[in-house]
Amino acid sequence: MMRTERFYKKPEQSTSVEILNEQRISGGLYGDIFDVTASINGKERRFIQKKFNERPLSGGGKRSPEEKAVSAFNNHTRAKELGAKVLPTYRISEDKKSVLMTFAHSDDITCIGTNTEGSRLSDFNKPKIIALPGFEDFVRTYLEHARETGEKRMLIDSDAYFILVDDSEDDVKLDFVVGDMDNIEFDVSEKHIGTNIAKAKRTLDIFLYKNVEDPSGFFKDELKRIYDEFMAPYRKK
Repeated sequence: MMRTERFYKKPEQSTSVEILNEQRISGGLYGDIFDVTASINGKERRFIQKKFNERPLSGGGKRSPEEKAVSAFNNHTRAKELGAKVLPTYRISEDKKSVLMTFAHSDDITCIGTNTEGSRLSDFNKPKIIALPGFEDFVRTYLEHARETGEKRMLIDSDAYFILVDDSEDDVKLDFVVGDMDNIEFDVSEKHIGTNIAKAKRTLDIFLYKNVEDPSGFFKDELKRIYDEFMAPYRKK
């Protein structure tokens, strides 16, 4: 079903987007996620569109789709300003009920979240990972991001992270992005730096459990070793 929507980067900067087709790929507490093919100025591109819902939040509170969308959009703007590794494109719809963002998947890159839908490589017809030669370097970069954003008084929920799996070469490479902007807090106490690191680790724990063949527990143990190193300054003596 074709339709035209207008999305805003800033109040004075908007783009008309012709939605050619869409397919729901996952959903969660805040809304549903769609794989969208769109035409902008005659050029076809793929995006992710998140349509927010009226479902009550886990704490029992209730926010409208508009409130959820505006909050996520503002979180992306601020997180980007503070140097967090976020999706480059993030636009809010004119009716303020959805956001349009970068499509992180490609033929070679699979974007894995923590929600039940889309949290396994098998959901995308990809096999589990057997070897990760650059695992230590990735973990250090990943946890350093968590530490740095924590030092800037951000608290990023574990559900916000997505692990990017690049299997374009024989050696699988991992990367990450902060893609879900619903549960990000700002101006928190510096006491939460360790919490920020712990939340990032939880995402990677889930990813390893679901997507990596690790019968000896090597990757799990390696993650814990590096995590303990990062957490040492924040643990009570």
